[in-house]
Amino acid sequence: EVIKRAIAFGMHVVAFDKFKSEDFAREYGFNYCKTLGDLFSQSDIISLNLPLSPGTGFIIDSEALSVMKNGIIIINTARAGLVDQNIIIDGVKSGKIMGYLTDVLEEEPMVNNHPFLEHENILITPHIGSRTYENVVNQGKMAVENLLKYL
Repeated sequence: EVIKRAIAFGMHVVAFDKFKSEDFAREYGFNYCKTLGDLFSQSDIISLNLPLSPGTGFIIDSEALSVMKNGIIIINTARAGLVDQNIIIDGVKSGKIMGYLTDVLEEEPMVNNHPFLEHENILITPHIGSRTYENVVNQGKMAVENLLKYL
């Protein structure tokens, strides 16, 4: 869905995914990068849309940041553990990261003295992006269906 919207806004999209869909890429006119490093070095904006697992923790670390373009924007609406929070702060301070946008934090709810709050170009929104009316109704239905299956 992120790719569809980015293309609708006229963005040139490259992606990295272990589970590539070449048909989807052809349909929407984007290319997959061979490596994560290629994605990092080619991108002006990176949107993290993946689960946190042993292989994805701190996917944004000092090595990743070192190959990114200056002025990168990183969007993380997936999991806080995908990024090394200290690397984000260092990148923002140095200007390597122009903006970090997130709705996920290591501690939720956010503590009053969170280090991200010291930086104007770090934007934090509540972790409630999925809380649409339809999604709440669907979650309720799924909970009831799961309960009935159990019984």
